[in-house]
Amino acid sequence: MTRQPAAAFTVETVASLAEVPAADWDALAPRDPLASHGWLKLIEEELGDGVEIRYALVRQGKELVAGVPCYLCYRGSRLMDPNQLMFGRFRRLPELLHISFLPTMLVGPFRSYGPKLLFSDALDKRARELVGKVLLGTVEDLARSRSLPIQIPKISSHSRGTQDFLLEKRFHLTRDFPVSYLDIEWDDFDGYLSYIRAFSPKMRRNIKEEMNRFRRSGIQILELHDPAAHNADLQKLVRGHYERLNEVAFPFSDRFFLRLKELLGDEVVFYGAFLEDRLIGFVLMLKRGGTAYLPMTGIDRQRTGNEGTYFNLCYYRPILDAITKGLQRLYFGGTLYSPKVRRGCKILGLHHAYLGASPLRHRSMKPWFAFHSTWMRRRVIPLEDLTSLRKGKRD
Repeated sequence: MTRQPAAAFTVETVASLAEVPAADWDALAPRDPLASHGWLKLIEEELGDGVEIRYALVRQGKELVAGVPCYLCYRGSRLMDPNQLMFGRFRRLPELLHISFLPTMLVGPFRSYGPKLLFSDALDKRARELVGKVLLGTVEDLARSRSLPIQIPKISSHSRGTQDFLLEKRFHLTRDFPVSYLDIEWDDFDGYLSYIRAFSPKMRRNIKEEMNRFRRSGIQILELHDPAAHNADLQKLVRGHYERLNEVAFPFSDRFFLRLKELLGDEVVFYGAFLEDRLIGFVLMLKRGGTAYLPMTGIDRQRTGNEGTYFNLCYYRPILDAITKGLQRLYFGGTLYSPKVRRGCKILGLHHAYLGASPLRHRSMKPWFAFHSTWMRRRVIPLEDLTSLRKGKRD
């Protein structure tokens, strides 16, 4: 599908990133590994039944200046399902009653907390506003052609302009669970410990004790330069960890980590915890342009014995490497908020936007989103406020 919104710009949709050169797409996302060509191509390969993919693109002449992935999700989608957020722990009852927020169209890079619409740095503010309206109009046209509502997940609370624009377009907004992150502001690990001491001298001492106990445990943390050699153990660890925390099966194939390394290369880092040459835990880091995510982990708790392994593997080692690699921000995910805040993290609020498939359906959903927004605010505001409660520190 191609149309001409203005003399300077051409809009098109394609069904695969194979049709877009990696360098052209990556120029739109130089600082977000979860918006990169490699990551989105891998997600495209892993979608399975129940999901179609379309990429809306805007070109100025032959140059790609904006783009956004759109996931058309139908019943049976295992990878992308908004019911978890909408119904939470009560989701089984709606499922029995055949109530679902599927089918729908999810918009934006999969699992990213960054911008949903991606723009070239060459566009000025005015051009971005114009292209953004054109791009979102294309997304609406695509959803309308399939009679699908639009949902935009994980919108950062720092993106006030995006939220205001979506409210102007009459999207319903509700809260999502926040994410913890750490801005790297130090030249060495001692600088990090001094930062912790500024608001929690006791935690600084606890961190040093955790690291010392870990050194004495006999467990070593090593970077896995060849994940293929450990793939069977990686799969076992991540599947057990995922099912224990989420009560559903890990949604990716056995080749997921292998293809990830093939597609993203040095932007992928695996840290493994070894006890007597056996891999008993790992954490995955994806990094690009100063930003890194830690989206997946797996730990054999029977062999590690205590939480010291978790924080040494999934927190202290990535922080140390982030400092040496010159990274500016680490995203640690959406669990264990209090322990992470005590170790220096801030909490980033997230929002979820919804636009009905028709004006009538959209209006009919207003009471639900009013209720859901109130319900979620009561759950997440205390989590987002954790940062301001740190002793001697106000963010």
